Amino acid sequence: ANLQPISGVVLTGVQDPVGTTVAFTQAPQATTTIENEKTVLSASATSTSPYGTGVTYQWFKNGAAIAGAYSSTYTIPVTALADNGTKFKVMAIGLGQQTTSPEVALTVTADTKPPTIAYLTGDESLTKLTIGFSEPVTAPSATTAGNYVLSGGATVSAASLVDQFTVQLTTSALTGDTT
Repeated sequence: ANLQPISGVVLTGVQDPVGTTVAFTQAPQATTTIENEKTVLSASATSTSPYGTGVTYQWFKNGAAIAGAYSSTYTIPVTALADNGTKFKVMAIGLGQQTTSPEVALTVTADTKPPTIAYLTGDESLTKLTIGFSEPVTAPSATTAGNYVLSGGATVSAASLVDQFTVQLTTSALTGDTT
């Protein structure tokens, strides 16, 4: 059988909306953030119904439902400058009723500060260092061995991206006081 997908943001059964209310106690607020920073949008709603008081949420970005965004908060782990002006809203869903918040704008300003080192760990071979940065780093600057200077005469022969926040350095033998 060739089944057609079910469309819609939320799939529900038949529910009795009589006596049900859903209302925001805190709607999302317009937010200003800096590029590459984490951004958290939040809302809170209450629901009363003869059948229960639970509330489910669905977040929208520029009018489209965001897959997996079903919490009272929506987190953007790394906000891009391209997100400037993006509109967000959230639907609060109770048993038999729903309400949608007004749209709010996200303002993103350019990141003008360089990344800082969030953590630094070595391995047992004393020839590898892993550096965690405060914000995303990219090639080629993050993967150029000459951009890293270590104390105690240690040298860096290679640098590779582990993920957007982490670089692994291959080094000459390190001592306990190398920084």
